[in-house]
Amino acid sequence: MCKVNVTLLVVAVAMSTSLLGAAASDSEEFSEAWETVLDLHVIEGVLMLHLERTPDFEYPDEWVSMRSFAKTLSEPFRERLVTKDGWGRDFFVGSVREHLLVCSTGPNGVSEVVEQFSLMTEDEELPPSFTVEEDDDIMLVVGDRVFNGPKTITQLLKVAMADLRSVGTAIETYSIDLNTYPAQPDGLLSVGFISSDLTPIYIRDLPVKDPWGGELLYWSDQSSYIVISMGADRVLDRPYDIEPEWPDFDAFVGGYSDPDMDMVFANGQFVQWPE
Repeated sequence: MCKVNVTLLVVAVAMSTSLLGAAASDSEEFSEAWETVLDLHVIEGVLMLHLERTPDFEYPDEWVSMRSFAKTLSEPFRERLVTKDGWGRDFFVGSVREHLLVCSTGPNGVSEVVEQFSLMTEDEELPPSFTVEEDDDIMLVVGDRVFNGPKTITQLLKVAMADLRSVGTAIETYSIDLNTYPAQPDGLLSVGFISSDLTPIYIRDLPVKDPWGGELLYWSDQSSYIVISMGADRVLDRPYDIEPEWPDFDAFVGGYSDPDMDMVFANGQFVQWPE
């Protein structure tokens, strides 16, 4: 056991990428994710108040369940702690450096972040975020910032716009070198079709899916091109009639407010985008 300064880091881990796909709906998993985040805020309030009242409180030197950890707290704090996350699994509590950590193992019941913390050496600083396979962690630094938590629609739209712009920038840079756009004449196909043309020279990691898990779509006759995100519903709004002299920019609406609408980047600019 070690006595430490009052700094609380709350970590909810192991969210699957399907959380992003659920962000525009009232899906069961999405509700469980938000319930977990709300529970962590409740835990934060209880623990911060307890630590203020008990400045010599000793943090655990190994990971323990919240139910076990609660027994070390005085009343009435003990009975006010939330012990299970939105998936009905125990929260876990541990400490690294001078930080107290609370961890949810998320929908898959596996704690990737706990393992990463355990592997840290004594001279390493706590990183601002953690990256595991598929970026499926949620992390809340109390009073500071949230990483990879349940996203709002606005946040997801911003991510989609940034990804489309990144793809477009890579395509434009390619065209500067080769005086043509990467060929893809067979209708709208996944951006992954041109991955070998663009990576790693023009972009290190080519986005091929939007934040909702839908494929980013691409077409080009080498003189024009278009990149599309199908939006939150992952369904094309209409058939795109690809023919000579396409794309027809007059067919696009410009700014829009419906997150289900297609987001479209063509010939170096957005022609249909969320306002």
